Amino acid sequence: MASPDNPTSPTPPKVSRAPKPKLGDLPLVRALSPGRIALLQLIVRFPGVPRVKLLAIPGVGDADLAYLVANDLIKLRNPARYHATHHGEIVGKRGW
Repeated sequence: MASPDNPTSPTPPKVSRAPKPKLGDLPLVRALSPGRIALLQLIVRFPGVPRVKLLAIPGVGDADLAYLVANDLIKLRNPARYHATHHGEIVGKRGW
């Protein structure tokens, strides 16, 4: 480390940082809000629900759908229809 007493002393080497992951590579950083959980349950109950119908629900916006897609909880299939996913695989209608 360079000190005021000895300005010629060597400086320590810079440490390289790990690359930042992309948004799609991040795990769920925050817990899902109750509204997003209800939205996800609705998509699981009715697979293939159109995007227009989801956006017609009060309180549901593009940000909610984008968050669920970015965290690989739902996928956009067919023309503007969403399906629930589990580890990247689309799941069918649950029997419970």
